[in-house]
Parts: sequence; C-alpha cells; structure tokens
Amino acid sequence: MALQLINITKFYKYGKKRQRVIDDLTIKFPSRGMIGIIGQSGTGKSTLLNIIAGIERPCNGQVLIDGHRLNYQQIRMYQRDYISYVYQFYNLVNALTIKENLILITKIKGIDLKQVSGQLEEYCRTLKVVELLERYPDELSGGQKQRIGLVRAFLCNTPILLADEPTGALDSKSSKDLLECLKMVNDQEKATILMVTHDAFSASYAKDVYI
Repeated sequence: MALQLINITKFYKYGKKRQRVIDDLTIKFPSRGMIGIIGQSGTGKSTLLNIIAGIERPCNGQVLIDGHRLNYQQIRMYQRDYISYVYQFYNLVNALTIKENLILITKIKGIDLKQVSGQLEEYCRTLKVVELLERYPDELSGGQKQRIGLVRAFLCNTPILLADEPTGALDSKSSKDLLECLKMVNDQEKATILMVTHDAFSASYAKDVYI
C-alpha cells in the first residue's frame, strides 16, 4: 500500500484572515513501517493526519493511495478499509464497557467479531488489559485508555494506522510501554504507522522521521 501527498495545502478562515497550517507539502511515505512526524503544537500535525484519514479535505493538492486519488464520494469505504486511528484523547464511549467499546469498532468497520475474537484476546493479553474489559472508561487511567486505543486500532487490521500524540497524556513508563507495543506491530510490518508527536523520544522509535 503506497500513500503519497502531492502539494497539500491547508488553511482555515477566521473572518477575513486565513491561517495556513500546511503549505504545499509533498511526501511519499514508505509502504511499511513506523514513520514519525515531529513538530511543536500548532504546526499542523493533527490536521495532516485528518487529511490522510479523509476527515478533512485539503484546500489544494491530492492524497494518493496506490497511485489513485482519494475519492471523497467513497470516503466511508476508504476509512473502513484503510484507516485505523489512535486518538490523543481516546474517543471511548463512556456509557459502554471497554469490551463493548471494542465490539463497537468491529460493527463500525463491518468486521465479523467471530473471525477476530482470537486476535482480540491476543491483543488484550499482549497489552495487559484483559482485567479492564468489564470496566468503564471513566474507571481507567490515561495509560490504560491509550492501551485500549491501541487494541482497537490493531483490531481493525488496516494498512494505515494513524497515531495522534499517543504518549501526550502519559507518564514516562506508560509512554515507553505504549511505544513498545507500536514497535511490535511495526516489526511485523503489517501496516504503515504514522505517528505525530512533539517528543523526540517517541520519534526515536520511528523508522523514518519527518520534521
């Protein structure tokens, strides 16, 4: 799976003013492995992930998947088949248990839960969250929620995994544990992992780094 950005520009309008956050960006990403995108807050890193995910559209430029321009008329299909997301602020449904949150993503993605039940159990054991499955999100720490976010993303088995500041709310130990989990998937070379971060330590886990 080849992901390429061609002359991407993104700006936001505030009255008569425009704030440009991405300016004529062209990148061809490696087809596999973990890529770090490092920069300070407010430099457009999260916006870049949202453009790749089809959540936002660029003002100019193209997103290419295997040489084909991203079709916004079929964006739900693209997001279902190509994109999984590790969110900075978890995006868990507080009214559902952790297990129900994980089941929810299989329904959204159209995944047969019976076919991935073995993977679900394996990921939960690997990330040490089995004992959390019957709890609710507000009973979990930030590090625990982020590990659940990883299980959810891994379960989707998509060729592109996006991680938005995945260690931003974690202590040093939780950050290292989470990065080791991402590295585990990276070593298996099952996906292109794009991780945006302002943290040089997190970026050190990446195969390639863009600044």
